[in-house]
Amino acid sequence: MASYQILLAEDYPLNQKLVGTILQMMGCEVLLANNGEEAVFLFQTYKKTLDAILMDIKMPVMDGLQATRKIRLSKYGAQIPIIALTANAVEGDRERCLDAGMTDYLTKPIGRAALEGILHHHLRMKDTISAEALR
Repeated sequence: MASYQILLAEDYPLNQKLVGTILQMMGCEVLLANNGEEAVFLFQTYKKTLDAILMDIKMPVMDGLQATRKIRLSKYGAQIPIIALTANAVEGDRERCLDAGMTDYLTKPIGRAALEGILHHHLRMKDTISAEALR
């Protein structure tokens, strides 16, 4: 996988380490947000260089659904893949995430194959859209 800059919004240190390590093993640069408010701030700061956001749903200060809605209001936020990360796999969670503007959904615990597959899919689509926009 090519080198991508990924914003990881996750409040639980063990998940930060696990997902961050997987992303680094994939050759990605990782920006870390401990809550939704930090995620929005980092998005606003790095929006022109970010390739995707992995967004935990339940975080302190501002949850992932609220953060996603704020990010989607931006010109750059309308296009970036935002993938929900959640330990809850109950009926209706996926729909709530998609309704908030998230692109896709992964349940925890997150394995390398699942994370790599979903990022490859969405980043390939993003690269294709970007290439078409340059024509």
